[in-house]
Amino acid sequence: MDAICHCPELRIHSPTESQERIHDLAESFTNISKDGVLTGCVGCIDGWLCHIRAPSPNEVPDVAAFFSGHYQKFGVNVQAICDAFSRFTGYCMNSPGKVGDSIAYKKWPLSKEIMQLPVGFYLVGDNAYPLSDSLLVPFNKLELKSRKHSDFNFYLSQLRIRIEMAFEGDQDVHEAA
Repeated sequence: MDAICHCPELRIHSPTESQERIHDLAESFTNISKDGVLTGCVGCIDGWLCHIRAPSPNEVPDVAAFFSGHYQKFGVNVQAICDAFSRFTGYCMNSPGKVGDSIAYKKWPLSKEIMQLPVGFYLVGDNAYPLSDSLLVPFNKLELKSRKHSDFNFYLSQLRIRIEMAFEGDQDVHEAA
């Protein structure tokens, strides 16, 4: 384990690590955005429910907090960010399964750094997250009022798919184990 933890090639590099890192990440996402339409994206964020056995009352003060009504399973809410190559650049497991992505994200210390990204740089996520200057989300069905909104959703989904791919790759590892 120490060898893995001390291997620089396996280290997770935060999207907010440095100005150079921010610009490199944004360039990578611009390169995969159709016609380079979206510029400034430094990562994709999503949540994943890591299934666990039901904890006992001796282990946790609130067993029900770990039950996700959406998935009908016990778990831990894992928040993760990836780069344009679907490599994880950050993750946090500090919320039980009952907690939604928006709240789990706000509890993650990295979210404060994301909010301080330079103007024009941002993450992309799904509608579970709060829209802000540093976190872009798609228009929902009620907000889709023009072709521009639909186009924006298309370009955003081109980038956002990277986090789905990252989690799918992770699932393959778990299924192989």
